[in-house]
Amino acid sequence: MRILLCDDHPIVIMSLAELFIAHGHDVVATAAHPEEIRELVALHHPDVCVSDLLFDGEQDTAAALSAIREVAKSTDVVVVSGAADASQRQAAMAAGAVAVVSKAAPPAELVALVEGRSDVCTVVTRPAGPNPYFLTRREKQVLQSLIDGDSTERMAARLGMRHATARSHVQSVLLKLGVHSRTAAVSVGVRQGLAVLSA
Repeated sequence: MRILLCDDHPIVIMSLAELFIAHGHDVVATAAHPEEIRELVALHHPDVCVSDLLFDGEQDTAAALSAIREVAKSTDVVVVSGAADASQRQAAMAAGAVAVVSKAAPPAELVALVEGRSDVCTVVTRPAGPNPYFLTRREKQVLQSLIDGDSTERMAARLGMRHATARSHVQSVLLKLGVHSRTAAVSVGVRQGLAVLSA
């Protein structure tokens, strides 16, 4: 399946690309702003466009999603949003989205939506509880540092710990989240609301 990704946070784009590629799909292009979607869809004719809904809190993403139908009627749109209210979700569906799902949704659910194996069309809520992975306060700080893009050296300096200690905490976070890479940890952390993307 050919997929176009659109989000203004590079680390989200990277995480989504890794997720879909791991499931055998082809990420044909990425965009940082909804204004780019129409041109990229016309150029690549993806099967699915996976897009955020809110960009800098102001841009009319629904209009950009509507424009997809003008250039590639066969391209489905799946909206993945971290903060969409009911009216915004309705606007996305009215603009042609086949589904609107939360960034907190499990990766498997997002893949199922993109592959057309799920009939869910509304936002998926986060798991119950504020800390479903039982991260310690320090591990949450380490996860936030990963999301901020810090190297191990910068993380150690930022959090006031030795390099070896920082590395140990990173391994503990990966273990608790059940992932094997920092990128995957960031993806889970953002989707599950364990830390936040910097503005």
